[in-house]
Amino acid sequence: MAKEDKFADEMLTDDELDQISGGTLQESADDSHYLNDLLYGKPGQCDQYGKTSVYFKERVRDEIKTAWSSLGITCSMISFHGNKYEYAGQEISRRRAYEIAWERAGRNPSDLPPSWGT
Repeated sequence: MAKEDKFADEMLTDDELDQISGGTLQESADDSHYLNDLLYGKPGQCDQYGKTSVYFKERVRDEIKTAWSSLGITCSMISFHGNKYEYAGQEISRRRAYEIAWERAGRNPSDLPPSWGT
């Protein structure tokens, strides 16, 4: 009798897939929503996108990177490892990128919700 693969008919949910891929798609989709709100009516504003658009459309990924760049932050979208954020030549955490963007957009740093960018 052949060994049966008990996972052959199972599919991963989007949440499970995000855990495996390091969250890159969800991070980038969430970033687009954050940057859209933060830069509303300002140069560099990007649209709001979901994971599917981020995955399939290079134009969408470029738009998100451009929005980060307008705030002096470099965002590299690295498959299977999550996004990498840099500011002033130094690698920073996603949370720190959100804080810097918030401040550079003229917002009060203490008003940044604690869960954003985590």
